[in-house]
Amino acid sequence: MATAAIIAVAALLIWGFGSIIARLAGAIAVFEGLLRIGFTGSAPAAYAILAAGLAIWMTGHWIWAFKHKAWRT
Repeated sequence: MATAAIIAVAALLIWGFGSIIARLAGAIAVFEGLLRIGFTGSAPAAYAILAAGLAIWMTGHWIWAFKHKAWRT
């Protein structure tokens, strides 16, 4: 029963704050990836961080669009 309650609280927090947190975390990761590319050169880890940041940022947009029913083109 406690596991179900934890899952429910986590789902509510993701629904309420997930889009903001994902956009912020994604933007920070993209910025870090670009800085790593600029300072260390073309390292594979920098591109992985950049791609992960873009994916996290886009997930934040998808959560917001689904929440506000604004997924039209």
